[in-house]
Amino acid sequence: MKKMRTVKPARRRRRHHNPLRRALFVLACLIMTAGLFAGYRILNPQTSVVYAEESLSDLKYKVVRVEEGDSLWNIAKENMSPGFHDIREYIREIKDCNQMESDQINAGSYLMVPYYEIAESSAAK
Repeated sequence: MKKMRTVKPARRRRRHHNPLRRALFVLACLIMTAGLFAGYRILNPQTSVVYAEESLSDLKYKVVRVEEGDSLWNIAKENMSPGFHDIREYIREIKDCNQMESDQINAGSYLMVPYYEIAESSAAK
Protein backbone atom coordinates (compact mmCIF):
# COMPACT_ATOMS: atom_id res chain seq x y z
CA MET A 1 0.00 0.00 0.00
CA LYS A 2 1.17 3.40 -0.85
CA LYS A 3 1.68 5.94 1.82
CA MET A 4 -0.37 9.08 1.35
CA ARG A 5 1.54 12.25 1.69
CA THR A 6 -0.08 15.02 3.58
CA VAL A 7 0.06 18.42 2.00
CA LYS A 8 0.73 21.22 4.36
CA PRO A 9 -0.91 24.56 3.60
CA ALA A 10 1.47 27.28 2.53
CA ARG A 11 2.73 29.26 5.43
CA ARG A 12 1.21 32.63 5.65
CA ARG A 13 3.55 35.40 6.21
CA ARG A 14 2.55 37.45 9.17
CA ARG A 15 2.78 41.10 8.66
CA HIS A 16 3.71 43.11 11.62
CA HIS A 17 2.31 46.58 11.26
CA ASN A 18 4.71 49.10 12.56
CA PRO A 19 2.70 51.92 14.18
CA LEU A 20 5.50 54.41 13.53
CA ARG A 21 5.53 53.57 9.82
CA ARG A 22 1.76 53.95 9.64
CA ALA A 23 1.88 57.30 11.45
CA LEU A 24 4.59 58.58 9.08
CA PHE A 25 2.54 57.46 6.07
CA VAL A 26 -0.57 59.29 7.33
CA LEU A 27 1.52 62.39 8.11
CA ALA A 28 3.06 62.35 4.61
CA CYS A 29 -0.42 62.05 3.05
CA LEU A 30 -1.66 65.01 5.08
CA ILE A 31 1.35 67.13 4.12
CA MET A 32 0.90 66.30 0.42
CA THR A 33 -2.81 67.13 0.58
CA ALA A 34 -2.10 70.44 2.32
CA GLY A 35 0.59 71.22 -0.28
CA LEU A 36 -1.77 70.52 -3.17
CA PHE A 37 -4.47 72.69 -1.61
CA ALA A 38 -2.02 75.54 -0.93
CA GLY A 39 -0.65 75.30 -4.48
CA TYR A 40 -4.14 75.50 -5.93
CA ARG A 41 -4.97 78.53 -3.79
CA ILE A 42 -1.77 80.28 -4.88
CA LEU A 43 -2.37 79.60 -8.58
CA ASN A 44 -6.11 80.41 -8.39
CA PRO A 45 -6.57 83.16 -5.81
CA GLN A 46 -10.16 84.08 -5.02
CA THR A 47 -9.48 87.61 -3.85
CA SER A 48 -9.06 90.75 -5.86
CA VAL A 49 -7.09 93.86 -5.06
CA VAL A 50 -8.98 97.10 -4.52
CA TYR A 51 -7.15 100.06 -3.06
CA ALA A 52 -8.55 101.72 0.06
CA GLU A 53 -9.53 104.95 -1.68
CA GLU A 54 -11.36 103.05 -4.43
CA SER A 55 -14.50 100.97 -4.35
CA LEU A 56 -16.10 98.92 -7.07
CA SER A 57 -19.55 99.75 -8.33
CA ASP A 58 -21.95 97.25 -9.85
CA LEU A 59 -20.88 95.07 -12.74
CA LYS A 60 -21.50 96.84 -16.04
CA TYR A 61 -21.24 95.78 -19.67
CA LYS A 62 -19.99 97.38 -22.86
CA VAL A 63 -20.06 96.18 -26.45
CA VAL A 64 -16.79 95.64 -28.30
CA ARG A 65 -16.44 95.10 -32.05
CA VAL A 66 -14.12 92.21 -32.96
CA GLU A 67 -11.44 93.36 -35.42
CA GLU A 68 -9.35 91.23 -37.78
CA GLY A 69 -6.64 89.40 -35.79
CA ASP A 70 -8.35 89.85 -32.41
CA SER A 71 -8.51 86.97 -29.94
CA LEU A 72 -10.41 86.56 -26.71
CA TRP A 73 -7.10 86.90 -24.88
CA ASN A 74 -6.35 90.29 -26.51
CA ILE A 75 -9.86 91.59 -25.91
CA ALA A 76 -9.76 90.44 -22.29
CA LYS A 77 -6.32 91.98 -21.75
CA GLU A 78 -7.49 95.36 -23.13
CA ASN A 79 -10.80 95.47 -21.21
CA MET A 80 -10.09 93.72 -17.90
CA SER A 81 -10.79 96.00 -14.95
CA PRO A 82 -10.03 95.70 -11.22
CA GLY A 83 -12.44 93.26 -9.66
CA PHE A 84 -11.34 90.45 -11.95
CA HIS A 85 -8.14 88.96 -10.58
CA ASP A 86 -7.26 86.50 -13.35
CA ILE A 87 -7.43 86.90 -17.12
CA ARG A 88 -8.62 83.29 -17.52
CA GLU A 89 -11.53 83.99 -15.17
CA TYR A 90 -12.30 87.13 -17.15
CA ILE A 91 -12.30 85.21 -20.46
CA ARG A 92 -14.73 82.68 -18.92
CA GLU A 93 -16.93 85.61 -17.86
CA ILE A 94 -16.88 87.04 -21.41
CA LYS A 95 -17.76 83.62 -22.82
CA ASP A 96 -20.61 83.23 -20.32
CA CYS A 97 -22.00 86.69 -21.13
CA ASN A 98 -22.00 85.91 -24.83
CA GLN A 99 -23.14 82.28 -24.45
CA MET A 100 -20.01 81.02 -26.19
CA GLU A 101 -18.87 77.41 -26.03
CA SER A 102 -15.54 77.86 -27.82
CA ASP A 103 -12.83 80.51 -27.93
CA GLN A 104 -13.39 81.21 -31.63
CA ILE A 105 -14.47 84.74 -32.54
CA ASN A 106 -15.06 86.28 -35.96
CA ALA A 107 -14.00 89.69 -37.23
CA GLY A 108 -16.97 92.03 -37.56
CA SER A 109 -18.94 90.43 -34.75
CA TYR A 110 -19.68 92.10 -31.43
CA LEU A 111 -19.00 90.91 -27.90
CA MET A 112 -20.55 92.04 -24.66
CA VAL A 113 -17.68 92.65 -22.20
CA PRO A 114 -18.20 92.98 -18.42
CA TYR A 115 -16.32 95.55 -16.33
CA TYR A 116 -16.40 97.18 -12.92
CA GLU A 117 -16.38 100.95 -12.78
CA ILE A 118 -14.13 102.31 -10.05
CA ALA A 119 -15.83 104.93 -7.92
CA GLU A 120 -13.72 107.06 -5.62
CA SER A 121 -14.89 106.98 -2.04
CA SER A 122 -15.91 110.18 -0.25
CA ALA A 123 -12.91 109.86 2.10
CA ALA A 124 -10.46 110.21 -0.80
CA LYS A 125 -12.09 113.41 -2.12
